[in-house]
Order: sequence, then structure tokens, then C-alpha cells
Amino acid sequence: VKQFPEAIFLRLSRDPIDTALSLLRCRAGKEFWFSVRPAECRDLSSCSIHYQVAAQVYWIRKRLKQAPACRTLDISYEDVCSNPRAFLEKLTEFCEERNIFLRVRSLLPVSFDYQSRVEDQSADILEIRKCIDELVSQYGPI
Repeated sequence: VKQFPEAIFLRLSRDPIDTALSLLRCRAGKEFWFSVRPAECRDLSSCSIHYQVAAQVYWIRKRLKQAPACRTLDISYEDVCSNPRAFLEKLTEFCEERNIFLRVRSLLPVSFDYQSRVEDQSADILEIRKCIDELVSQYGPI
């Protein structure tokens, strides 16, 4: 926030377990982290990959809560998937209110496929859920 005093923030919310599961799939068979790696995750190389992705999601969400409300647009992942055009209209309006003018340059699909896996009882989801619960117990809610 300090590094970008004029920035606006788009806080895209998605169920943390779905997010962690997505990161887990992106990292499958790879040695590197996918997406942003928070400073709190630097020393997690000895932890399980499930804990690593759970911590990554946890700390990113914690950080995003610190963004100034007046410069933050909150939107749900499900809303973006179900109606990307409405999302872009909302984003454009939010930006225009702050004298930032956007122009949509390409056509969008009517919707994107989206399925939540939170209710599944797969080993990956159960382990991610356990890791997120540990983080919340140790560091507080996200």
C-alpha cells in the first residue's frame, strides 16, 4: 500500500480452500511456488505442500485486508465467473469515480466455468482444511 499510494486494489474473494486447492494443482510436480509468495512463507520448505499453499492463501488474504477501503473494490470470484461483463462494468465505474478511465478492448464470454470443491472429502481438501485451521488457530481469523 505504501509503495503504491495512488493504486486501487481489486480484492477478489474466493473460498480459501478452493484457492489453496487451485494453487496445489498449479504446483503439482514443480519445485517452485506459483503466484505471490508472502514473506511469511519464506521458511516453509520443510513443511508439506498442503501447508505451504494454505499458508500462502492465508497470508495473502491477511495482507489484502489492510488495503484502504476507499481504494478497494471487493468482488467475489463466483460473481466474476458467472457474469464477467457485469464485473467489468463495476470495475470501470469504480475506477472512473477515481479519475481512472478504462476501456474494454475485447469481447468477453457470457460466463466462465466454476465449481467449488469445498464440499469434497478428498485427501487434499481435508489436509488443506486442517492446515488452514492450524493457521487460524495460531494467527487469528482471515
